[in-house]
Amino acid sequence: MLIDENMIYNKTMDKADFGDPLVASMKKELSWYSKKLFLRGIPFAANGVLKRRYYVRWYKMWEYARSLAHLDIKSEKRVLDFGGGATLPVFYLAEKGTEVTSVDINEKLTEHTNRISKRMGWKLRGSTVNLCESEVPAEWGMFEYIITFCTIEHLNTDCQHSVLRKMADLLADGGVMVITFDYGEEAPTENPLRKPSDVEKLIRISGLDVVGNHNFLDTGTRFKLRNRKRYYSYTFGSLFLKK
Repeated sequence: MLIDENMIYNKTMDKADFGDPLVASMKKELSWYSKKLFLRGIPFAANGVLKRRYYVRWYKMWEYARSLAHLDIKSEKRVLDFGGGATLPVFYLAEKGTEVTSVDINEKLTEHTNRISKRMGWKLRGSTVNLCESEVPAEWGMFEYIITFCTIEHLNTDCQHSVLRKMADLLADGGVMVITFDYGEEAPTENPLRKPSDVEKLIRISGLDVVGNHNFLDTGTRFKLRNRKRYYSYTFGSLFLKK
């Protein structure tokens, strides 16, 4: 893992983060890979919409590139993705030879995940297990990494807490979980994190340790981002947590 304990990982989105050489390199690699999928005729999902596309918007790329760059996931490690069925990071990691379990209650996305995995011979499996309502299947085992990109804010508060604890239990010792989320007073999703105290509560509930800066940094910058055909002024946040 390419972690510097003195670095500010837990923060809101900033375009300047693309200036980090690691993030810039991963952004380039993911951008190339999205075009590769396009040329192969393989659709992938963004914001729950599955279609053939050759890029993702810059703010989604911030989530993906920044998270994967600092995790430096190796093929021998196991990864759990929560809520990212058929997305670019899931396919990218699978193509690298990583064993990935992708949990998404969207049956269409999960079916597509499994169909492409079988076609490509990947170690990727999609599951529609609802972790809000069901226990974790025993055969899943433990994971070195867990990623969940802008999913947790779509769950009700009780479910957020329950799922977070279940995912924390699935982390192997020394494992790392990265969470991104809609953030800000105008964030339009069902249960976004609106202020630093909301983030701090999420950390406490996870029972995990914070990687890097312990106090979540809200830079105060907000962006006009599209959601459900409207634009709202909000941003994304990220957390890097370890066991």
